[in-house]
Amino acid sequence: NALEAKLHQAQIQGNVGTTHGRAVAVANDHVVAGAMAKLAVVGATLEEAVEYFLKHNFAQRGKCSVADAMKAFMADAIKGNIKATTMDEYQRRTDIIAKYFSAKNVNDVTTDDLEEMFDKVGSCWGVETMRHAKRFTITIWNFLGRKGYISQKTDHAAKDLKIPNPANYTPKRSNYKEVFHLLYWTDARARKVGGYKKPNLYDCVARYVFVLFLGIRKSEAVQILWSDINLVDRNITVRAEVSKTGKPRTNYLIDNAYQWLLYLKDKAPLDISGDPERRIYNLQKIYRTELLKKSAKIPDIVATEDKKESSGNIKAKEKFHNIMRHTFAGHYLRLKQSVSETALMMGNKEEKVRSNYWELVKTEREAQQYFKIFPPELVEIK
Repeated sequence: NALEAKLHQAQIQGNVGTTHGRAVAVANDHVVAGAMAKLAVVGATLEEAVEYFLKHNFAQRGKCSVADAMKAFMADAIKGNIKATTMDEYQRRTDIIAKYFSAKNVNDVTTDDLEEMFDKVGSCWGVETMRHAKRFTITIWNFLGRKGYISQKTDHAAKDLKIPNPANYTPKRSNYKEVFHLLYWTDARARKVGGYKKPNLYDCVARYVFVLFLGIRKSEAVQILWSDINLVDRNITVRAEVSKTGKPRTNYLIDNAYQWLLYLKDKAPLDISGDPERRIYNLQKIYRTELLKKSAKIPDIVATEDKKESSGNIKAKEKFHNIMRHTFAGHYLRLKQSVSETALMMGNKEEKVRSNYWELVKTEREAQQYFKIFPPELVEIK
């Protein structure tokens, strides 16, 4: 009797389930019919609508973590003709994103998620750093959309990032006295020391000359070799693999830069096997220490300030970013009165040179004085 009662109850439940199932099916038929009628108005089929929905709401490659998506971006970037320094910067930026989101499905990352990331990891960044970081993120997400790592939405998460406006500021530049003192102090120090320190110090002088009198970027200057310098035809070439723009450029050696390189020819090996940028950093640290011992003011050209890194560590960094290159630009533009010539020397766009540097140095006399900073000894070319 108990068994019969259970079977009877199961039959009742089955009938209810079947009835419910039929009701759902009928309801779905009505929904499908209604949807097809709406699609017919615009001349589309149900199959086309389904394909469009799947394409624009689901990633073609299925679930993929943010970390794996960043690896895919870098693997694709390696195939391009991108110089090593740029690839290093790509790697640094993708590592920040991968570390922050890690195993999170990349297709689930929202604009709010990205803004929250930048608020946290970029709390110590300046306006320009944040601008570049967000624009680069848009580039990454465009790639992920093309390759099917995220759904093919018209506006993906990175498209709606709030890009800060360019910083409106007058670049900081140094003056004749600060440049003269730094170069002659470094030269005097090189004369006193022996061993590997002597050529390393003269190397620092050469790197200063490249930036201060030829407008070469610091990142480019530390990779210049003697094979890039032609003392007979008086020119210097920034190789494509060294250039920030990826394009080579050749600059004429103006008189004082030419004389400095003649003076340094047998003194500075231009050794890039070590870390020239680190050597300059340490040299300037010693320079500041000696000035402080004499109770002298730290000149703007080597001034630093403590800045918080994304890791949370506090590190002394240059107070006035690119001050040496800005110093060249202001003086050279005033001397030559030519935006196009200055832009060619710097590897910059003319609009940027005109807007940033036209009023940086006020008098031609000051510009002439700056480019009369010659080495301690004048050497004739052999």
